[in-house]
Amino acid sequence: MTRGVHMGRNSKVISMCGPYDEMSLVESGLLKGNGRMARRVDIGHDCVTVHLTGLTSVAALKRNIEIPYKHIVHVSTAAPDPTSLMRLGGTAIGDIQEGHFWHGEDWYFLSYEHPDKVICLTLTGYYIGDRLYKVVAVGVGNPQVMKREIEARIVGK
Repeated sequence: MTRGVHMGRNSKVISMCGPYDEMSLVESGLLKGNGRMARRVDIGHDCVTVHLTGLTSVAALKRNIEIPYKHIVHVSTAAPDPTSLMRLGGTAIGDIQEGHFWHGEDWYFLSYEHPDKVICLTLTGYYIGDRLYKVVAVGVGNPQVMKREIEARIVGK
């Protein structure tokens, strides 16, 4: 199955969650240029997929995360407060947050450089490996547009 491959202006990007209309993602500002960024978020029919590449995937200790809409309970554009989190795998330098973090009894996965350009998903019943994750926060080009796109899909779940 092809995953995250740019094949032309009117192509489809396919993942485990189903087809994506890549052109609509480019036009809405969710995917920039040819999709060859260190981080990409695809909005599918059944889930949100976060793709990390290059040094970003090394720093975050993760390559892909698929989050079915049924696990998303809230969407915001506010980054979590990194001062309240304990890094337990990944990188945290200034505003750069990549990897797995712990807060109280909750696991967080963060991947962003600019806290003002983040989509933050609050989750229920979602595991990465054997850990239950409460929050996934990812840097995106246009957080407000992506928030609306995800909310439109979780309303009908």
